[in-house]
Amino acid sequence: MEKIGKFFNMPILIWFKTLNTFSESRSIHRKYRDFFEIAASILELAKNTYVSRFFLVKNVGTNSRHIKKYLDILVQKGLLGISYKDGRVLYKTNEKGLIFLRHYSVLKEMLFAVGVNRSILMAETILPLKGERGAR
Repeated sequence: MEKIGKFFNMPILIWFKTLNTFSESRSIHRKYRDFFEIAASILELAKNTYVSRFFLVKNVGTNSRHIKKYLDILVQKGLLGISYKDGRVLYKTNEKGLIFLRHYSVLKEMLFAVGVNRSILMAETILPLKGERGAR
């Protein structure tokens, strides 16, 4: 009880700052994500193994309704594959999804990297990636 009393007896500004720090640490980079960031998170999680919708909800940080919308779009566009096992629907990133992840990471590096050799990044975006249509 003594710790709780000390916590609530703090000056208001310090108390709110403590609460704010706690909430920020629990939801780092969880606010205001766009479609591509959430789609990349889903594809990254499903890159190496089949995953369930529940697993994605738990690890992406959004609700089941939103995950279902993203999964429908990613499957429709051919970035995710579907497998059925024991009556469960499982998802895994396929070749087209891996190409998307590679392009996404290159673009992120171009936009947000500091001190990275940008000519190499530009060459990676211009050169066709393995498995792409029309690769030379």
